[in-house]
Amino acid sequence: MKINDPSALSTTGPQSSQVYETTPKAGLGSSPSAAHATAAADHIDLGSQASLLSQAQTAGASENSANVQRLRALVQSGQYQVDSAALSHSIVSAALSGE
Repeated sequence: MKINDPSALSTTGPQSSQVYETTPKAGLGSSPSAAHATAAADHIDLGSQASLLSQAQTAGASENSANVQRLRALVQSGQYQVDSAALSHSIVSAALSGE
């Protein structure tokens, strides 16, 4: 599944005109309130990514549920036929890949 939303990765390029300062250690001539103000300005906003994650987790949930119900009905009625060649191929592939 692909999510094609260019705004999801809204990053900006490097800003060479902006100067970043490290927070000085206490007792080196700067006030603690100035250090706190610099640290309080740092933040990250993941709001749009959180909504995309939620969409990705719920995508296809109704289709999966419908498929499970259909398969359950087939098994209970005795009409479900296992493709033994496909099943054995899947078991061997999973064993070889370490899954």
